[in-house]
Amino acid sequence: MVKSFLISVFVSISFSTLTIADSTNQITFDARINGHLVRLVFDTGAESLMLFRTTAERLGLKLTEPQDDLQPPKGMVKAAISEECLVEFGEVTHLNHLPIVDLPDYIRAPGIDGVLGWGTINQNVVEIYPEKKKIIIHNKLSVDTSQWICWNIRSDLNNLVVEIPKKDGEKGYILIDTGSPYGVSLNTDRWQQWIQENPNQHSTLFAVSYLGQGLLIIEEKWAKKLTLGELTFTDVPVSKGVQAGEGIIGEGLDAILGLQALSCCSWIVDGTAGKIYIKSNLLKRSPQNYQYNRLGVVFVPEDIRKSNALIAHVVETGPAYSAGIRNGDVLLKVDDLNVTRWRTDPSILPLSRFWSQPSGTELILIVMRDGKPRKVKVTLQEIFNYDRSSTEINIEN
Repeated sequence: MVKSFLISVFVSISFSTLTIADSTNQITFDARINGHLVRLVFDTGAESLMLFRTTAERLGLKLTEPQDDLQPPKGMVKAAISEECLVEFGEVTHLNHLPIVDLPDYIRAPGIDGVLGWGTINQNVVEIYPEKKKIIIHNKLSVDTSQWICWNIRSDLNNLVVEIPKKDGEKGYILIDTGSPYGVSLNTDRWQQWIQENPNQHSTLFAVSYLGQGLLIIEEKWAKKLTLGELTFTDVPVSKGVQAGEGIIGEGLDAILGLQALSCCSWIVDGTAGKIYIKSNLLKRSPQNYQYNRLGVVFVPEDIRKSNALIAHVVETGPAYSAGIRNGDVLLKVDDLNVTRWRTDPSILPLSRFWSQPSGTELILIVMRDGKPRKVKVTLQEIFNYDRSSTEINIEN
């Protein structure tokens, strides 16, 4: 049994805006807290095990609230702290005080009670099989890793960050983020280099909200080949955006690996030895099998905590733009669904379930522009091999 230190009243956590309510693109598993069954998301980009307040109330946990005058550092939020709890993950047990965070219904996925971050299990052995959405937690390493790639882990962090060698002899850093459903997110320099080597690649968008930081609109493309250290990824989505990770380790972060990139390999993390072992698998990847935004537009509020209007951000070479959607349009309806009640009606989200449907799917959007509702017929396309000339504009005032 491991007894942890008292966790800080400040925590960092991020969510794919308006998509976190879909738990199908996450690694989830069952654990027990004081003997009660809970369902957790496995997120190595988070620092510790944290529960949602509704879960703490259901379990009857006693909480210590943070002081009103405490100001969290940038990128973090205040959290209450629970009484000491017995936490069980199969054969592994921990005795912890747990951070308790408040999440609105439109973010929290139904049936999910909290998040298991890396800091809680960083002294254990964790087998990660992203393509199966599965993890196994052990007390000791029992797999022959002699034929696996081996990287060192940053032992000074409670997030899973690994070191990779660079050609100039310096160390690079990669954040392993099992809480992200995306591919490889690159820092600005690596992104610009990749763009120069791979021009004319079509783009789509996704949005991420960082509690304590705000909302970011992220551009996403498709990479046939991408190399990080000894590891080569083939057929993975790639994007520019390591802002959340930079809040963890500073400006030295090269990339973040989400589940779609991690699914290229099997991963075994030996926290006690400070090593991560990686072995490529034979999983075939293609845009058709990736649940991504096939419309090329995101509709998000200006401030997820205060604004209600879902405002369009559009890729000018994508299907939404060709169909007549423009930046600043306010989304009112998707087919017969009134989306303006998204904040109070949890069943409306995630909107990503519409945009990630198969290529050829047709939708009717009602948007507001210049004070007038407009009806727009849109057709989803495989953007990563998209022919703009094949679409027709269809707008009704």
